[in-house]
Amino acid sequence: MTSKSMIRLADAIKAHNKLGPAETFRSTHLYALCNWMTKENPKFNVDRWIGYLRGKCGPQGGKRKSPAKRWDGDR
Repeated sequence: MTSKSMIRLADAIKAHNKLGPAETFRSTHLYALCNWMTKENPKFNVDRWIGYLRGKCGPQGGKRKSPAKRWDGDR
């Protein structure tokens, strides 16, 4: 599994978790996925992937970019 595939999986999980608390992935689910991904790619960084899911870092582990300022037109 490539790093791009892992990021896409994290994005899909993040989108799914927005459905509501009854539908969210639990820690046990996520760590089961992490165990599998570690077997697929020994360089897989569990902490970085979980941090991305929680919004603590960007997809490559770097700082999150601040949201773009909204343009309100010419005032």
